[in-house]
Amino acid sequence: MMADLERASFSNIEQQSIDFVIHSLRPWLIRWEQTISWKLFSESERKKFFAEHLIEGLLRGDSSARAAFYKEMFNMGAYSQMISWRKK
Repeated sequence: MMADLERASFSNIEQQSIDFVIHSLRPWLIRWEQTISWKLFSESERKKFFAEHLIEGLLRGDSSARAAFYKEMFNMGAYSQMISWRKK
């Protein structure tokens, strides 16, 4: 993926990063996971164990999409504010 960053903004840089993970990194990560499972685990072990790259942190979405998601979850009661009170 080649990017022209001449007119880049924060939000489209975020989106380019997500696109890079999805279209460039993820296919290779899947291949590595399959190879790890094939070469390191026996047939019986594959029923219990698996190899997986955790990339959720890289795919969190742009900040405006995350803000909209959290606002919607809060409004429907799925999330709530918790205030932590500490004794001094």
